[in-house]
Amino acid sequence: MNYQRIYNQFIVNRRAMESSLKGYSERHHVVPKCLGGGDDEENLVYLSGGDHLFAHLLLGRIYGGKLWIAYFLMSNTRRKKGIGKRGRALYSKAREEASKSMSELAIADGWFKGEKNPMLGRFGADHPGFGRSPSAEEREKASQRFLKRIAEEGHPMLGRFGEKNHLSRAVLQIDPKTAKVVKTHGSLREAARNMGLKSHRGISAVLNGFDGKDRRLTAGGYKWEYVEKAL
Repeated sequence: MNYQRIYNQFIVNRRAMESSLKGYSERHHVVPKCLGGGDDEENLVYLSGGDHLFAHLLLGRIYGGKLWIAYFLMSNTRRKKGIGKRGRALYSKAREEASKSMSELAIADGWFKGEKNPMLGRFGADHPGFGRSPSAEEREKASQRFLKRIAEEGHPMLGRFGEKNHLSRAVLQIDPKTAKVVKTHGSLREAARNMGLKSHRGISAVLNGFDGKDRRLTAGGYKWEYVEKAL
């Protein structure tokens, strides 16, 4: 596939549409600065965020090396849940090529080699992390960063604790032949342990299905139900 031709046609098309571009846009160097491109008007075009990412994908395909690193860094900041198989494949390709390019640059430039390595000769008591535990303030900051990240990404378990967490809800073990309750378990994990199962997922599939659908009929030879639903 001629990625250079596709890229050239893409830039011509987007230049023609530039005057009608509304809302958020990003400045793109047609000839990348790492390849000698400048900041002159002829080498600049304003693109939407998605078009900018696509332009750098094409540049990565054409030139490889540092351009794969640029695409990887851009795609890494814009990844969203549910990007699809095609998106995952491109991201994996970019990550592989970026890693390879960064390794080659590190070897060529001597990054962190010998005296350039800031940790050279620092071990044991001389290491800044030796015998040190994070302070309560540092742990709190790390916790807040984590909570902020999962809130922004819409973590499905955010705020779900205690009875709101399906793993903590009591369950009934039911004989499928007699429909009688054999035993009550305090939680899914407890039920799995009592049954000698390797995981609670089989029981969860009976109770909740796979991704909310296609429920299994039994797990460990028994039917299962949440206690509150049986009341």
